[in-house]
Amino acid sequence: MSDIKFNTIEEAIADFKAGKMVIAVDDDDLENEGSLLVAGEFATPEVINFMATNAKGLITMPISEEVARQLGLEALIWQGSDGEPSVSTVSFDKADAPTGISAQDRSATVIAATKADAKPEDFRMPGHMFPKVARQGGVLKRTGFTEAAVDLAVMAGLRPVGLCCDILDEDGFVGKLPDLVEFAKKYDLKLITIADMIQYRRKTECFVSREAEADFPTHYGHFRIFGYCIMELFNNRAKELFQSSDIVNVAYEVKAYSIALKDNKLHLFLTWLICPEIFNSNLNTCNKYLLVIIIIKVKSKS
Repeated sequence: MSDIKFNTIEEAIADFKAGKMVIAVDDDDLENEGSLLVAGEFATPEVINFMATNAKGLITMPISEEVARQLGLEALIWQGSDGEPSVSTVSFDKADAPTGISAQDRSATVIAATKADAKPEDFRMPGHMFPKVARQGGVLKRTGFTEAAVDLAVMAGLRPVGLCCDILDEDGFVGKLPDLVEFAKKYDLKLITIADMIQYRRKTECFVSREAEADFPTHYGHFRIFGYCIMELFNNRAKELFQSSDIVNVAYEVKAYSIALKDNKLHLFLTWLICPEIFNSNLNTCNKYLLVIIIIKVKSKS
């Protein structure tokens, strides 16, 4: 463990929103590597030139799955160094970029990709920008720099597109944490950890939502049935979360928990029956959630 002082996630979000670059590392281990991140909407020629000149690593473009589909980018799946599948796409340029490789052309490509009305015809493939697709769930699902860039953009209220560049040391080797600290000081940049991002998201976001409730009369008595959805990344904590007493109204007596496991027929049926709004006639949407059914017996009045 190091005694290096990192910036807060709130500070990093503020800088991201203001168009400034941020350095992210995994955690405070001295051997960890780091990347320079910036929101795609602020990928100016000056920013790209700074990354190429000072960070010196490969410049990639983290994007969300939604943006990848919007731009019609073909996925290329490969095995990451962490053993997790990593998704890149075909490289691309803005269709009218003269060369594609200049800082000005790369800036134009990235900024065009951030537009809400961007479409595949606006670009040509292959090109000189290298999109990487962030896992749905961000750093809570995969602790990568791609996910960190997209998460920071979203938390800053920006489009889920970023720019990422690995930082190399003066000899061309991958920079370690002491090098990154000096880099941050030299260029007055915020330095954060993905570990802190994970904690921040867990504290500030809600991952459980009540989607529906209904009367549930049975031969054994009168019940109320509640349907909750949990993001897939928290499936393994479902029982722990739903045994928390603060979600159960004191007017009821808990009689049963019924947890419908992802992808089985019972889950699909209950999703359709209790939460048709998330079923949407598409079985693929069910893969994003764990549906938890809580059945509570109404206490009879004395």
